[in-house]
Amino acid sequence: MAAVLPDNRAVFGLLPFANIERESGKIAVSEIMPLIAMNSTNTVTASLNNWLLHESEIISVKAVGWIAENDSKNILNFVPVTFGCIRAGLDVIVAAAIVKDSPAIVAACTKLEQKLDRLKQHFLQSQHSSKAEQLALRAEAIDLAVRCGHAAVVVSSGAANGRLHPAGRVYREALVYTVSGQTKDVMAATLDRILE
Repeated sequence: MAAVLPDNRAVFGLLPFANIERESGKIAVSEIMPLIAMNSTNTVTASLNNWLLHESEIISVKAVGWIAENDSKNILNFVPVTFGCIRAGLDVIVAAAIVKDSPAIVAACTKLEQKLDRLKQHFLQSQHSSKAEQLALRAEAIDLAVRCGHAAVVVSSGAANGRLHPAGRVYREALVYTVSGQTKDVMAATLDRILE
């Protein structure tokens, strides 16, 4: 668990994910949330009321501003996994192009693969880029993942609506990568990309 202290330092500590009430506070954990993707994470919410960590439960205390500084260092962390999602969408599109013998699907796949190749090149060259450039690259990766997921759904037709169809899985994963590690800056860059 992480929290911001009254003096704006960040504290990281261990606590049980269980409904507990003791003299020093209370933890209330929700039921596992049904998600549209990545249900294996068993995501829950936890509400803490006057919960005090014992010194033995504290992992570390970080300086004021640490969270924002860390977020700035990690802008591109989710880009490589997004490449996997993009590739999975392209694989569905390639399979549909073969089965449907469709020049339109082949042409769309070729254009999307070119976009992925350019994105990978930009990523490899991004080590010394500015924060704004990194945010734009992250937004571009999110946009391409969603486009490839959507294209996979389109070329799979009604079959994509099946709960276990790979196109639906890729599309749902693209939605997860859209919000994974999202900060206000990543959100703004993603919205800017959408509005282009």
